[in-house]
Amino acid sequence: MLTFSHTVQAEHGLHARPAGKLIHLIKPLDASVKVKNQDKEADAMKLIGLMGLGIKKGDDVTFIIDGVQEQDALKAVKEFCEREL
Repeated sequence: MLTFSHTVQAEHGLHARPAGKLIHLIKPLDASVKVKNQDKEADAMKLIGLMGLGIKKGDDVTFIIDGVQEQDALKAVKEFCEREL
């Protein structure tokens, strides 16, 4: 299991469009990705769950990654955060 933390820089936080991009990015990988914001946690493959986290600019989010392709998923999540969040 790997973890990665990121402080959200995007003006509008994690809204529907970037959440959809995250799902599309990790969907083909054999890894489970969870996103944690404060005391809430959601499966990164569930749009409604991601939206329910209410991630906004300045929030510290943690990604918890586990599975066969966890290294690939970690790299993809890091790159996504740099571009989109």
